[in-house]
Amino acid sequence: MLRDASLTYTQELSIILFWNHRYGEDKLKELLELYSGRNYHQSFIGAMSQVYGKSQIDLEQEWLDFIKEYPE
Repeated sequence: MLRDASLTYTQELSIILFWNHRYGEDKLKELLELYSGRNYHQSFIGAMSQVYGKSQIDLEQEWLDFIKEYPE
């Protein structure tokens, strides 16, 4: 069970907003369509790497750098 669901949802929204800002709405749609496809049998991380052409670690670091620009 999540210890702090509010924080988790806030972080998830932040990541989605970052992806939309950095890579555009079309890439975000591509990710969601790919991952939700009936014939797609990879993890979400695999779908992210396929769509954005970067590893999970690289995408996470980009997001962390992005959120550092905003005060709490």
